[in-house]
Amino acid sequence: MASSAKEDDNEEIWKERCYDCIRCSVKEDCKLCSACSTNKTCEQRRCFAAKKLYNEKVRRLANENMKQIMAKTAAREAETAAPPRPVDVPERKKRGRRKGSVNVASKKISERDYAAARPTRQHSADLRRKRAQLNAVPDKQPRHCLNPDCIHEARMDSKYCSDECGRVLARMRLIEVLPARCQEYFSGPHSRVQQFQRKQESLDREMLTLTNSEKSMIQFLEKLHEFVEKLAICTPEMIEERDDDVM
Repeated sequence: MASSAKEDDNEEIWKERCYDCIRCSVKEDCKLCSACSTNKTCEQRRCFAAKKLYNEKVRRLANENMKQIMAKTAAREAETAAPPRPVDVPERKKRGRRKGSVNVASKKISERDYAAARPTRQHSADLRRKRAQLNAVPDKQPRHCLNPDCIHEARMDSKYCSDECGRVLARMRLIEVLPARCQEYFSGPHSRVQQFQRKQESLDREMLTLTNSEKSMIQFLEKLHEFVEKLAICTPEMIEERDDDVM
């Protein structure tokens, strides 16, 4: 609890922002929390990811400082280190061995002679690179041009012997796969234009229907208004009731 309280009081933490959470979008302080009363960052404006970003920043700065310290230490040691003195090794005279004697040093066999050498990282990387290059070698055998009417060989890194063959095959595919659209494009109006025309006609019909409905509604309102005016002018007639029981 004490550590969390210290973190909450550390203003350097709340300077970090991710600009993605809700609190980062708040522009004004609430002026009601304890942080606002002590002139600190408002609790409603403290980023949710501030602590994580602050810890990453501290860790990154610590690593950079450590690298700089190590580099300076290595440079200082290199400057202060004295160059090694050459050691004069007395030349030994070689003795001639007797005829038929065996050199014992040449017959000594260590375990390293039979142990498999473990490849280094650089050696493994070179092997992987060479293996990838061998697997990525393209087929250099000549290929026939994809145009069925052509008898020539295709160009390197291409499916056709020339650009003309590519255009011919593309034209054949268009005529075979999209005959209706090709005919529509070269001979008549586009389907998009026809679609717009049909939509315009339907809108015109709807507008005409609405206009007629509006006219009929206006006529009905006029007749209703006239009827109300006539009722206002008329006076009610008194009808005398006859008593059939009176003789």
